[in-house]
Amino acid sequence: MKYSKDLCNIPSCPPANCLNINIEAYRFVFNPICNASFIPQGKTKPQRIVNATSDTLRCSLLGLSMFTDETKAIDKYKQLKKSFKNLGKTIGTHLAKGKIEPLDGLGTPPDKQSHFDFFEKSGIDLSRKFEITQDLGGV
Repeated sequence: MKYSKDLCNIPSCPPANCLNINIEAYRFVFNPICNASFIPQGKTKPQRIVNATSDTLRCSLLGLSMFTDETKAIDKYKQLKKSFKNLGKTIGTHLAKGKIEPLDGLGTPPDKQSHFDFFEKSGIDLSRKFEITQDLGGV
């Protein structure tokens, strides 16, 4: 797994309910899409892992946040934008869609908001699998 040295320091990470999935997914990205669009928050801001209050949260910070529903992804972006002034600089300004396949890694089951954490396998380049569908600057 990508970031395996970090993952192995957290009990049950990735979670036991993770599966190899075959799904169309949405993710917030930068334009143009680049590798920086696919770095977990726990790697871009390691202090978040240090400050996390549970192993579950620490583990989630090492996964990539994705959504199965485009509308729910946009709603989440709107919600986050209200709380974080520089959100676009942190997680991106666009929404992208891509196909996640079983060989790409492991995903948690999507929650009611269609969000799931995705843990990439080593050597996978998700930036080649995603295409921008929408500019989120005006939402």
